[in-house]
Amino acid sequence: MKRSALGVISLFVVATLLPVGRAALIPDVSVSSSMLAAAGTEVHNIINGSGLPGDIRALSGTHARATKDNVWASGYKYGSVIFYLPGLYRVNGMTLWPYNGYSIISARDVKWYYSTNGKDYIQIPGAPVLLPQGPAGAAVEPVYYTWPPVQATHLRVDIYSNWGHPSNSGFAEIQFDGAAVGVPDTNPPQPNPMTWAVAPAATGISEITMTASTATDENGVQYYFANLTDSAHDSGWVNEPEWTDTGLARNTLYEYKVKARDCSDQYNETGWSDARSAATLSFECLEYPVADMNSDGRVDMFELVQLGSEWGLMGQLSADLNGDGVVDMGDLLELAAGWLACGRFPFEACLE
Repeated sequence: MKRSALGVISLFVVATLLPVGRAALIPDVSVSSSMLAAAGTEVHNIINGSGLPGDIRALSGTHARATKDNVWASGYKYGSVIFYLPGLYRVNGMTLWPYNGYSIISARDVKWYYSTNGKDYIQIPGAPVLLPQGPAGAAVEPVYYTWPPVQATHLRVDIYSNWGHPSNSGFAEIQFDGAAVGVPDTNPPQPNPMTWAVAPAATGISEITMTASTATDENGVQYYFANLTDSAHDSGWVNEPEWTDTGLARNTLYEYKVKARDCSDQYNETGWSDARSAATLSFECLEYPVADMNSDGRVDMFELVQLGSEWGLMGQLSADLNGDGVVDMGDLLELAAGWLACGRFPFEACLE
C-alpha cells in the first residue's frame, strides 16, 4: 500500500529517550513510499530481510548481491519512505545496508525523524545525515548506527541526494533496533547516591576536571555536575562521566557534587554525591628561567638563599647553575644575570 509523503522517505516512530546500547530487532515493520520504484524493485524489499542470510530479518549479516527482488531503487531521486512500527517502541538505532546494485543510486544526504502519531515529527538526535555508498554489484556489509533512545510508532527519513545517479535513490535493507514499551522504569541508576571516580582537580588557571563513577541503567545514563560555588558553571545534563569546568577565576577554590539520571520517560535520578573541592592554579609556567631552582617559574629570594646554603660545595647541586661541579662566584653571576626573570602566566603572577 502506497501512502503520500512528498519528496521524503518517511519512517514513523514515536519519541522518548530509551536505553543506550543495542536492544533487539523490531519485528513486523512495514513500509511505504511516494517515491515509487524502478527496475522491477519494490520498496518492501528493504524491510523484509530479502538478501540477508536465509532471507530473514536481522540486525547483522552480509546482504547478498543486488537483484530486483532484494533491493529497492526509487522512481524519483528525492522523496520519502515510511516505516510503520507494530506498536510503541523505544528505538535506539538501526542497521543499514547501502544499495549495492548500481552503487551511485545509494541514498546519501538524509535526515531521520520520529513521531508518535504519524503527523508530527522531530528530528532524531545523533542519527546519521550522510550515508555511505554501497559497492557496485557485490555483497554489502551492514553499517550500524545508534542514537539517544526515542519512543515511537513511526520513523521517517528524508532523502536529499544520492551518490550521483540522475533519477533514482535506494537502499538494500534497513532494520531497526529497539524494545517494546512496557512497565515504566522507576529505578534510578547505580550507584545511588552517586560517587566520585576521580575527585575535582585543577588542570590549569581556569579549569577544573572531575570524573563521576560510571553509572549503569538499562535505559542509559546522563550526569549533572553542580558547581556549589558558582551555579552559573553547572554542567547541565551531559552524557559522559568526565567533565571539565572552564572559564573559572584563577587561584580560586570551587566546590562540586554530582548526580546521575536514567534516560527513561521518568528520568529517575540518583542522590547527590558528597561535595569535593579544588582550587584553580594561581599561574601556569610558560617557561622556566635558567636560574629557577625550585621550578616555580621565577628567580627570587628562594634561589639566593639556596645558592648561599650550597656555597662552596661540590657535586650535583641545584645552585650549580653553570654546571662546573662547584657552587662559586660563577654561579652567583648566573643568578645575578637571571634575577627576577619570570615565565609565569598571567604576568601579574610574577608580582605576587
